Amino acid sequence: MELMNGAPPGSIYACHKSGWMQMDIFTTWFKHFIRSSGASKDNPVLLILDGHATHAKNLDVIDTARENGVVMLCLPPHCSHRMQPLDVNFMKPISTYYDQELEKWLRNNQGRVVTTFQVAELFGHAYMKAATAQIAASGFHKTGIHPTKRDIFLPHEFEAAEATDRPIKEGENVQNVEAGTVEDNQSVKDLHAVVSSGENTGAIVNENIAGTASDRHAKEPEEADETDPGGTSDDAVPSTSGYVSPFEISPPPKATTRNNKKPNATRGKTVVLTRSPYKQELIAAKQGKAEKTQGHSEKRSKPSTRDQQKTTTAKKAKRAEPVPETDSSSAEIDDDAECIYCGELWSKSNEAMIQCTSCEEWAHLACAGKEDHDVRFVCDFCD
Repeated sequence: MELMNGAPPGSIYACHKSGWMQMDIFTTWFKHFIRSSGASKDNPVLLILDGHATHAKNLDVIDTARENGVVMLCLPPHCSHRMQPLDVNFMKPISTYYDQELEKWLRNNQGRVVTTFQVAELFGHAYMKAATAQIAASGFHKTGIHPTKRDIFLPHEFEAAEATDRPIKEGENVQNVEAGTVEDNQSVKDLHAVVSSGENTGAIVNENIAGTASDRHAKEPEEADETDPGGTSDDAVPSTSGYVSPFEISPPPKATTRNNKKPNATRGKTVVLTRSPYKQELIAAKQGKAEKTQGHSEKRSKPSTRDQQKTTTAKKAKRAEPVPETDSSSAEIDDDAECIYCGELWSKSNEAMIQCTSCEEWAHLACAGKEDHDVRFVCDFCD
């Protein structure tokens, strides 16, 4: 309890040696969230989450949410920094206030260092300053959640993804967002085709984009005579200047094309986690993994000693101290080793894996929520 000295009122605590969120810890936090928010079926609450396995693959949490009127919305990968109110508008203020409290404590306690026993108190002071209704409401406003604003993200904010955009396949119609029609976008494509061929580009560009002076005179000849009594006009001598797109002079960088690999199944997807179709899909996936695990355990056995294991990559340094036989988090295993969570082979992902001490099956560290230095691991199917 000493770790909770000075913590915000009503706080709870849980610890894990890896420092990462675990299934049981998140379940405990979620029950605390229900009590604090007053969520119920008569008073539903929206909870916006990322696709971490402790959120998206936790059946206990999903069942508890359905029973208590909590709608759990999972964001697409790599979007929480722009779409999650907590990240958008709360983390920066609380980080600023925490740094201020930290500097104040160090100034008043010269010669001492901050340990885990002071974190709760420092965080408590920062939290009480940052946890205001104005900051919370502003987070939902900036993300376009409430009030709803579908065009909250402007076109230029997507330019960072230009380097990794996939090429457009033939037959696909790309909508011009600003014009709203396929025809306008097709005109731009035709224009670029003509520009590349170099056929009288100056006159054609003027005709397609803004219209030349000759077009205006052809439609209104009398007005042309009055405005140009000398008989000269802008189109008397056709322009020979070529049009060169800025993209041809200095094209934006493009990422190299990746080989077709199996997508990472642990990234999550945009889905309402508390809906029945997703729950049934998750149950079926867990049952399939359990059956596959049972079948594999009968056919083959995995190395269980340190002498039979190799390091995952050559870049990882060897541990200075001997590691117990149950520590297999940084081991390299047979090419056919399959993660019991995502089903991806180690030979395909080349990510570090850890072995369950009960069923002796393997899982990616990211899927299991473990770290490389973790000694003991029991998978969710055996727990």
